[in-house]
Amino acid sequence: MTNLLEPVEKTFIDTKGKPHKFFIGKVPWLSGGRRVLAEYIPTGMPMVGNYEANEELARILYANVVAVDAEGNEFPLTTDSQINQRASDVKVAMELEAAVFDKSTDFLILGKVLEYRTAWSITVESVLANLPTQLQNLLSALEKPATKTSKKKSVSKAPT
Repeated sequence: MTNLLEPVEKTFIDTKGKPHKFFIGKVPWLSGGRRVLAEYIPTGMPMVGNYEANEELARILYANVVAVDAEGNEFPLTTDSQINQRASDVKVAMELEAAVFDKSTDFLILGKVLEYRTAWSITVESVLANLPTQLQNLLSALEKPATKTSKKKSVSKAPT
């Protein structure tokens, strides 16, 4: 097996029920770990809306995966071709990325990306739930006529 950091064996079942075996390792800190952590943590998911950055992060994760075929042959997922061939099922690919992220961030308080995403989605849901009320309050405030500032009466000095 290639030089994976703290490798573990994982098997994922694809959308057709076929198992896919992989060895996954932690992302080395200076070889992408810092970047993955910094860019995934704010949202708990890849860079939504920035596809190029998303692909780069996925490549960093996949570079720490070795696919194993039915005969036991190992295939490091270090090229786009290997990734596309060995993790072509969307379900397997998503679970594999999450597993590498989990393995690389097992020191976090929440521990697992799924728990982190759940916590994040609850926060997002609460913000979105209050958004219509906040927007309505803002619109109401904008629709109110501006209050006129009272004019100060000029005070004349009494003759001395």
